[in-house]
Amino acid sequence: MVARWCTLALLLSAAAVLVSCFDFDAPVDPSPQVGVDPALVGSWRCLPADPGPTDKAATFVVSSAGERSYIVAFDDGDGDAEAYEAYPSLVKGRPILNVRNPKPGTFSKRWALARYSFLLPTILHVQLASDDRLKGVDQSPSALREALERLDGSPDLYVDYCVCVRAVLRPKTSGK
Repeated sequence: MVARWCTLALLLSAAAVLVSCFDFDAPVDPSPQVGVDPALVGSWRCLPADPGPTDKAATFVVSSAGERSYIVAFDDGDGDAEAYEAYPSLVKGRPILNVRNPKPGTFSKRWALARYSFLLPTILHVQLASDDRLKGVDQSPSALREALERLDGSPDLYVDYCVCVRAVLRPKTSGK
C-alpha cells in the first residue's frame, strides 16, 4: 500500500524509488477554490518521466466528481485499481492538484501536490512537489501555499513524475 501511494502520489512508480515520498500533511487550499479543468478529464496512459526498459504504462482515469473535484482511478497494470480524491488549486496561475487516498487506514491524511501542464492537447506532463525542497515548512495550507509561491521557478521545487498520452477509444470496425 505504501508503494502504491508513492506510485500515484497523483495523479501520480518513480516516486517509490526516490528518497522522498512527496507527501504532505495538508493540501495547498483547505477546500477547493477553482473549478475542474475539463481538459484533464478522461483516460490517460502514463510512463515515468525517465522510463526504464521494464517500466509498464499505468492508466489514470480522471472523472469529475462535481464542479470542483475529481476522482482519479489509478491502475498500474496489476489489475488492482485504486481511487483517489483530488481537487484543483492555482499557485501563481498554474494548476496544482491536491491528491489523497480517501480509504480509511491508508494515507488518507497525507496529500500529494501535483502540478500538471499540457505539452500538447493530448500530452500531459505531471510533476510532484518535492517534500525535500519544502522541508521545514509548516504543514498548513497557508504555509505550503506561501512556500510554493515564494519558491516558484526554482528548478528543484517540482520533480518530473510522468508523461501521459490521452487514451482515445477507437470505434470498432466491422472488418469490411
